[in-house]
Amino acid sequence: MLLGSGQFAAYFEPILTGVSVPHISPDQILGFRFHLPPVAEQTKTGRRLREHFSALSQITARIRDGITRLHEYRTALISAAVTGQIDVRGEV
Repeated sequence: MLLGSGQFAAYFEPILTGVSVPHISPDQILGFRFHLPPVAEQTKTGRRLREHFSALSQITARIRDGITRLHEYRTALISAAVTGQIDVRGEV
């Protein structure tokens, strides 16, 4: 989470200014300083993040299932139209 934070990005922004292909060295990463919360807070935050990521994974799976179902419906509809099972003439 720290590597995806705004704090991490803000640290590297001045270093990468004007570079078309940014490179970050191991020494630059080692130079990044951050506040480390107490272990209890880290544990609590980690638990909350796992819960959120689990919920997002479930939502993502439902969306993928829905997309797959829509593709199947589309294929079935095209097949029905091509084989004459439904009359699409005059439809706008």
